[in-house]
Amino acid sequence: FFLPGPWALDSSLVWLPKSSQETIMPQLDIFALFTAAVKEDSAENYEAALPLYLAGLKKAMEDLKSPGLSDETKGSLRKKIQVYMERAEDLKALLAEPRAHVASAAAPSHPTTESCAGKFEQALDELRQGIAPLVRSALQAREKHGELGGSMENDAAALLGVMWRNWRECFEPMLSPYDRNLVAECRHWRNKWAHQEMTGAEDTFRALDCIERLLASVSSVAEKTTGSLAPRVARVRALKLALHGALGEELRRPRS
Repeated sequence: FFLPGPWALDSSLVWLPKSSQETIMPQLDIFALFTAAVKEDSAENYEAALPLYLAGLKKAMEDLKSPGLSDETKGSLRKKIQVYMERAEDLKALLAEPRAHVASAAAPSHPTTESCAGKFEQALDELRQGIAPLVRSALQAREKHGELGGSMENDAAALLGVMWRNWRECFEPMLSPYDRNLVAECRHWRNKWAHQEMTGAEDTFRALDCIERLLASVSSVAEKTTGSLAPRVARVRALKLALHGALGEELRRPRS
């Protein structure tokens, strides 16, 4: 497998405590494997990404037993293992039924309102979990403690609303005007879904695309603090891909 390099400590090990970076240098190939896996995953080269994830996970599990690693470093490594293990399981399931995917794309597909809403709900939860740490840290940095409600991080609508209301002061320095438009559109689709007004593959595909793009933008900001959101972006993209066959059928039908 191709392993990118050379790796700088600042970019590859930014999530590690400074005191642990020297200790982890001998295990740098773990992060090269995971980085290569995420690169292939983001490019939708799932067959190449899966073995890279598995190789990185195997090496990481072995290195957890190393007496040279501090408890703090082991804790950080365990968090990474959990994220990439979940994504590897997703890819195993995705690649386990290639014939089923081909058959569903070839046959006429008419998703129900319930199945479209279910895909959007899954994507919305990925968005909620992805943006919550960034929203919390941005509000804390500006001492916007009144916006930090106890249940805010469990509610995608509340998080998107906070981003919209506090855009200029808290989020404009780190995200683009286009990202602000994505926040507005994600709020729009979330409201349509909540009122059971989202029907058909076309609306669902566009809503998922907005969520994917916003997650990707947040990921580029959050990568050096809370970690890459690439696995979440890839899961939302997989939901989009599952709609391709139905979307083609729907677009070929004349609008009423």
